Amino acid sequence: MIQFHFKKFDFELSCLEGLTKGVEEAAEIEPTKKFSHEKRNDYSRALSGIEERCEKLDLKDSQKLLTKLKNGLEKDWHQNCSATAEVFKDLVQTIKDEVGTKTFASIPDSKATFFEQDALFGEAINKAFPSAKIEIMNAGNCLAADLNTAAIFHLMRVTETGLRALARSLKVKIKKMPLEYADWGKIIPAIEEKIKLKKPKSRGKKQSEALEFYHGAIGEFNAFKDVWRNNVMHARGSYDEKEAMRVFNHVRGFMQRLAAKISE
Repeated sequence: MIQFHFKKFDFELSCLEGLTKGVEEAAEIEPTKKFSHEKRNDYSRALSGIEERCEKLDLKDSQKLLTKLKNGLEKDWHQNCSATAEVFKDLVQTIKDEVGTKTFASIPDSKATFFEQDALFGEAINKAFPSAKIEIMNAGNCLAADLNTAAIFHLMRVTETGLRALARSLKVKIKKMPLEYADWGKIIPAIEEKIKLKKPKSRGKKQSEALEFYHGAIGEFNAFKDVWRNNVMHARGSYDEKEAMRVFNHVRGFMQRLAAKISE
């Protein structure tokens, strides 16, 4: 995902305009004079920031002009200050023209805290379920962009990480296939069967707490499957912001409880 912070870009463009003005002023004083080697190096380094921005925004014409300008400064093909000033002016105008053709999306301040965050569920969950980290970030990005059904899709992928981790912690085996290829309809019954086998005739506090955790977790997974997972996976429903936030908070709380007991 391309991040575009207008304030930063505006600052970089202002710096380029200031640099261009300095080149123009030098050209007015001595139009036929060539810039010194040191000055040309300074200009070349100053262009690096705006060059990176143009590449990120795919401003192709601006990139070509930037390459031409930097190569010229490095190889000294500019015959005088006046010619250099003209290329700088062309570059500024080309960037402005190209940016005007682009379409940008804005993230509201109220949702900016969800955008491109790498620990929305907390570091404990990142540590316990590292493979869920990108799905959590994607869910946050979808919430920020008002893609609410997509957010729930990614949240269900987060819970699937927890489901498989629970199965592995119980040493669940699925007939004729690796666990990572089994769907929820096969994994959940296999976990339930494993839990039944863990009920001894007498058990202490530790065993009772473990069974309570397993039963609570499998109950949550069944709810996720029936209420959200199957619907989003099979295009049976769409969801608004309120529902997406409810699922987000629910999944976050559930994964935090899982992380306190199991990990990948």
